[in-house]
Amino acid sequence: RGAGARRAAAAAQGAMFGDGCCGCCPWAGASSKQLLPAVDGLLVTALQEDWFELQRSRDPKRTRKVYARLTPEAVALYEEPPFELPLDDQMESVKPVRSDGSKQRKRPLDVVWLSQVSKLLGRAKDSKTMRFATMRGEWWELHSEVPGLIPKWVQAVSERLSQFRQAARVSRRISPRMSLLSTPSASARSTSSKESDLKDFGKPQPRSCLQRLASLLPCGSQPESGFSQRVSATQSPYKGIREGGFTTLVNHQQLQEASDPDLQEAQAAHWSEQAVRFLKKCEKVPEDLRADFGLTVRFGVPDGLKRLIWSLAVGRALEPPAGRADVGELHSNLLMRAFGSAIPMEFQDPVPTFCQGIQGLEEAPPLRSVVKHLWLLTKEGETVLRRLLWCTQLTAHIEFCPFLPNLFLTLLLVFNEAEASLLVNQIIRRAQADPDEGSSSSPRIILSRQGMNKQAKMLVREGKKRPNAPEALAHLESLGIDVHAVAVELLQDGCAHALPFRALCRVVGSFFVEGSMVILRYALALLKIHTPVILECKTAEAAKEKLASLGCDLGEKPEAIDRLTKVAYSLVLKVTQMSRVSSYWGSSYVAPKRDYSPHIFCRPRLFEPRGNCPDEVWEALWSWVPPTCRILDPRLIYAPSLHGTSSRTLLEKCKSHKSEPMIFFLYTKWGDVIGGFSPQIWVRTSGYIKVTELQRPVEDAFVFRKLHGCPVEVFLWSGENEMLFQASEISGFAFGGDGAAIGLGKDLNRAQTQASASFRSPVLTADPLDDVETPTASEVDPQKKPAPGLPHEQSARSMSSATEKTGADFELVHLEVFALV
Repeated sequence: RGAGARRAAAAAQGAMFGDGCCGCCPWAGASSKQLLPAVDGLLVTALQEDWFELQRSRDPKRTRKVYARLTPEAVALYEEPPFELPLDDQMESVKPVRSDGSKQRKRPLDVVWLSQVSKLLGRAKDSKTMRFATMRGEWWELHSEVPGLIPKWVQAVSERLSQFRQAARVSRRISPRMSLLSTPSASARSTSSKESDLKDFGKPQPRSCLQRLASLLPCGSQPESGFSQRVSATQSPYKGIREGGFTTLVNHQQLQEASDPDLQEAQAAHWSEQAVRFLKKCEKVPEDLRADFGLTVRFGVPDGLKRLIWSLAVGRALEPPAGRADVGELHSNLLMRAFGSAIPMEFQDPVPTFCQGIQGLEEAPPLRSVVKHLWLLTKEGETVLRRLLWCTQLTAHIEFCPFLPNLFLTLLLVFNEAEASLLVNQIIRRAQADPDEGSSSSPRIILSRQGMNKQAKMLVREGKKRPNAPEALAHLESLGIDVHAVAVELLQDGCAHALPFRALCRVVGSFFVEGSMVILRYALALLKIHTPVILECKTAEAAKEKLASLGCDLGEKPEAIDRLTKVAYSLVLKVTQMSRVSSYWGSSYVAPKRDYSPHIFCRPRLFEPRGNCPDEVWEALWSWVPPTCRILDPRLIYAPSLHGTSSRTLLEKCKSHKSEPMIFFLYTKWGDVIGGFSPQIWVRTSGYIKVTELQRPVEDAFVFRKLHGCPVEVFLWSGENEMLFQASEISGFAFGGDGAAIGLGKDLNRAQTQASASFRSPVLTADPLDDVETPTASEVDPQKKPAPGLPHEQSARSMSSATEKTGADFELVHLEVFALV
């Protein structure tokens, strides 16, 4: 083909074999006197050779003993060891000789060409079996009881496969027999990123009548490369990396311990090189290929392809050239909408986990109790997960979805924060765009308590039908267990609490394509697989203990995960329309709570300068701000460090916001923060302001304190008087009457606090070295509680004193006044 072709072949040969190449490659200009064993019976130097027990796809029930030789291009299998002769210049005249002296050529029983291998299993340290498989479904399995033999062979073969893949990347003009990538057709070379042009490259291949009938079955009964066969008639094993592609948010060591070494190889076998090249040029999967694409995703996606395939499964590519270039900008706008310009860098429990409102779950559980696999994330990754949950809570209306935190964690395996946010937002928007989610046969994602209630009832109804899981459900009912509650527990987090992480990844991948019905299938599959174990339980306690760890014994082996997948898609679900499920509550577990104080997850949008108030204090206080004011943003309008220490300046700054509410903070030298919320900002008054002339109700006012090391406590307007505040450049500022809850001197250097009748509040703070006691909220008002979201059992600090005083005067370290605009 000319000098260019020869240079490409030489480069590929160097990449494949390195400097120590044996020179046995006909396609790379090797000497014709050193031929492959399957061609002329002549032997080349073996990298490994040993005895094994062989099983192969041609006669899987037959086991025979073979002598295997690993050469640079193939694994040759002989019935007995071949006789080797030294290679010299007269090789053409030398024939291999048997041990009995005969001159008959020694032919191998079978040859496994490494260029055709799509899957190599047996990477575990204690493995005794090595398995080769090709894209056409052929396989060979070598077994040995010799300790350490299989791992040694697997390592040697893996190195050879890596060299083949590297060579294929260097040059695409390699002989089809030796390369991983066959020569592309003219249409493949001329393809563009347009969908119409892509179909010229990946024209759907015609399928026989039997193949079409098989595709209608739930379990698929599909060949390993269904999507790959539809894209291209020519199939070569995927040559790219199987592992890797992780973000810095994941603890790689922990993830490696939670992964089986054979899993990535097994999942990559279902994706051909042509299919991957086709998908890289797609902005989205064409509709006529989406069914085959979904069937192949069921078999799993290797980590090296998750970014490409999962984003397409959700709906749109993220990687160039067809991917979106504005992902970062979209996420920045979303963060601005949720938090303002001052984006928090730390988040404490509780964070939104979308579990609230039902009787069977805590109102605001810690994140670790909802996300079982949180240990896979680094500290930075956990912070990103918490920020994503808060951002979703503040920008989307989600009533109930404990699956969402686990979905975010799975995406952070290979996607950064902005990409994970975009993918989940696409799923949520598509689900909320459905005018009647309840009538959908497979809702994109369950976002409401009623949707979860209906899906659990569907699981119970379909599970009682044969041949799904009727025995397990009947036995649980005989023990007095509420099977509807069991169904809700399995479905609510996408089976995350019951599955190993890699099995959860398999569920999530199919969920991206097929929606929430995938979770129902895997939940039923768990019950069906563990029916014998459930039937052994004699008491309700034993059954509940088993149900709590239903799938933890599956492990990370590809065989176990494949078995779970096959069982899930072999289930016969006759009725899957949510509209045909009644809406009454199936159990008390999922029924809404009554007569309780819900935990309100909200926080303000802060902008620079944001002040010194900690984020957890803002979060605790914002739920006490009236809903009509929560839509407003707090803006720092006065701080002595920015505007000078002057009462006149403070009042002038407030004058430009005279119709807006305010929240203010006072900071002490011993670390306490006190302050208040007022429906009216500071204005000059003669005596106390008239509450009847306020534009907003005075009942919204409150004072608060955050003592060092203690939770936030809030004291609401009591209604015992009409003394909200007074402000003057001469007499200073007072908030609350019959004892000012908070007082400021006119020079703004000192402050006072007293027990106030306006809020039924105690002395809010005092120097720990003074003889002032600050009683807890319950001591002043037995009905008063700390602000939501912080531990109630923590009591406020009590100063060492025998007698209680009615007020305290202290030095003011810092003052901040925010207008809500």
